[in-house]
Amino acid sequence: MTQASSAASKRQRLPWWRPRRSRWAQYVALVVVTVTLVVGGVWLSRTYQRVIDYPDRPGVGSAEPIALEVAKGASFPQVLAQLLEAGVIPDDEGLYFKLFVLHAARPARSPPARTPSAPT
Repeated sequence: MTQASSAASKRQRLPWWRPRRSRWAQYVALVVVTVTLVVGGVWLSRTYQRVIDYPDRPGVGSAEPIALEVAKGASFPQVLAQLLEAGVIPDDEGLYFKLFVLHAARPARSPPARTPSAPT
């Protein structure tokens, strides 16, 4: 008996409900997962860059003054809605402005200071 015929006789036939494993299907799945990860990574990178660059890019609109009255004790969402209605912030950049303001409002904390120890 040759090795090919002995290997074929050792391989058990799978039941009809169990599909055979195919290398082709595994390669297709690998390509699909890889493409999905690359596209998702590019999308996340571009979105992150757009949020980070928000305060530095020029705004759309004129430099004319706008009169806007903010009620005393108004919350941030109320002020943001007023700014959006007045056209100070474009509608599509409301989320970026909100993220920028909320991030900028966080207190910055420095690590505890370390003093050099005296030689003993």
